[in-house]
Amino acid sequence: MNTRRSVVISLGISLISALIPSAFAATGPTLKPTKLGQTIVWRGKKYTCIKQGKKLVWDKGVLIPAKVTQTPTSTPSPSPSSSPTKKPLVMEDIALGSASSISVGESKIMTKGKSYVITRTSSGLIAFDTTCTHNGCGIDFKAKTLICPCHGAEFDPLTGSPTAGPALTKLKSYEVKEVDGQIVVFDYPW
Repeated sequence: MNTRRSVVISLGISLISALIPSAFAATGPTLKPTKLGQTIVWRGKKYTCIKQGKKLVWDKGVLIPAKVTQTPTSTPSPSPSSSPTKKPLVMEDIALGSASSISVGESKIMTKGKSYVITRTSSGLIAFDTTCTHNGCGIDFKAKTLICPCHGAEFDPLTGSPTAGPALTKLKSYEVKEVDGQIVVFDYPW
C-alpha cells in the first residue's frame, strides 16, 4: 500500500511540476559556490558566496536596478556622450556674402559649406541649388545660363526651370533675403 501511495504522490508531483515549472524553480543560483567572496549575477540579483557553518552558500542576493532610460524633458541639459547625436532638423540661415557684390540682372554662385545660385532682379534676390535635377552633378554658368557639364542640361537662373537637356525638374529654390548688408539664404534640411 505504501508503494502505491508513493507512486501516486510521485506522479502527482511530476504532473504539477510539468504544468507549473515555476512552482519548483530555484529561488537562488543553482551553480555551487567555490570560494568565499565569489559573486554571481542571476535573474536580476547579485549573489555573494558566504560561509554558513562549514559550507559555502550564496547569500539572499541584492536586486540590481534596471538600467534607467532618460525621457526628453522640456529643458534638456547637455551631457557627455560617447556616440554622436543627431542634430534636430531646424532651418539654418547662411550668410553668403555682401549684398553689394551682386548687381541687378547679375547671377553668381556663392558657397558657404554648400553652393547656391544667387540672382538679383529688380524685385529682389532669388536663390537656387547648384545640383542638377537630372543626375546630381554640380551646375555652372555659361553666357547667363546655368549648365550641367555632365549631360548638358540647362536652367533659367530666374526661375530654376530646365530650358534644355535631359533635366525635367526645376532646381530647388531657397528663401533668400538681405540682412544687415549680407545675402542670407534660409536652408531647410528637409
